[in-house]
Amino acid sequence: MAAGVSEALGVRLLDQLVDDSQGVLFSPCSVATCLALALNGAAGRTGTELAHVLRVEDLTESDMNRAFHGLRTRLQQPGPGIEVDLADAVWGLPGTTFDPGFLDRARTFYAADVRVLAETGAAGATAVNDWVSRRTRGRISRVLRPDDLTAVSGCILTDAVSFKGPWAVPFPPDRTEDGTFRLPDGRRTDVPMMHGSGTWAYLEDDEFQAAALDYAGGGATMHVVLPHPGTTPDVTRWWRSLPRYRPTLVNLSLPRFSMTCELDLVPPLSALGVRTPFEPEADFGRMGQPTSFISALPHTARIDVSEEGTEAAASSAVVMSRSLAPATPMIVDRPFLVAVVDRRSRLPLFLGRVTDPQPIPHDL
Repeated sequence: MAAGVSEALGVRLLDQLVDDSQGVLFSPCSVATCLALALNGAAGRTGTELAHVLRVEDLTESDMNRAFHGLRTRLQQPGPGIEVDLADAVWGLPGTTFDPGFLDRARTFYAADVRVLAETGAAGATAVNDWVSRRTRGRISRVLRPDDLTAVSGCILTDAVSFKGPWAVPFPPDRTEDGTFRLPDGRRTDVPMMHGSGTWAYLEDDEFQAAALDYAGGGATMHVVLPHPGTTPDVTRWWRSLPRYRPTLVNLSLPRFSMTCELDLVPPLSALGVRTPFEPEADFGRMGQPTSFISALPHTARIDVSEEGTEAAASSAVVMSRSLAPATPMIVDRPFLVAVVDRRSRLPLFLGRVTDPQPIPHDL
């Protein structure tokens, strides 16, 4: 159930965030978890709007929390070869008091740390960002800016998720070569293009090509969705088309890239009907914060896609058979969508649109 919550929220948020000229990346899993944690302290219209955007109106709070707890447990047992780590924390400034029931739910169902910030401003943001960096293996160095924490800040809820998975069928490094990628404005740029051939789950219709690349162990998949020239990505339509994928021999050319995205989630969530939590009239009394409202909701995500971390193998065979249909070409040389998905729950751990692939930095 919690996977379905994150899935639905992720698709709707991506529809709000996708812009023809800009790339975007976020974690539906992280956003949904943070909102669910906030919902545990909300009441009245504030709680109604959070429940609506999460689509948990028909569930009791206990059922929702048990669902998120079960999802958390499953995601952190992804199977051999894949690493997933989830972390949550509740932060308070000196003098901040929380409702004991809220803290109990946060600890029990979300394994949340309860921490005290010594001060606001740059020092407080640094403390939170250091925690985020530790929990993401250094991949996310900043989620809060110094001006996110002011003298009137009371508490902070944070969530972090990290994922590491080698390809089940790696891209041969010696086949990577420079290729041309077409940017949204028509300009062209050179990118390192990986090349691989294999039988992958694949779908093509009048709007896009899509291929699903398994990670080692089969517990997660990356979907690469390539809209046809002149078309606009319809995320909802693509997501609903997943059952129509079929095994297909594909010659895939995919950029090796890195992408980092910092987002303010208040505007897209407001467009989805969450307004009262961002207004002074918000009611977070069940958190022990009856006069508080959400003043900022930043989100940072990063993804690196490369040949590294994979294991290569070779096999030779002479097969005398009828000629196979030629492999379907899929050259990812223009803006495309990516989704890292837990196969058992169909939870999108990360969703994004790549418009300008950047080199992977040598900082890790």
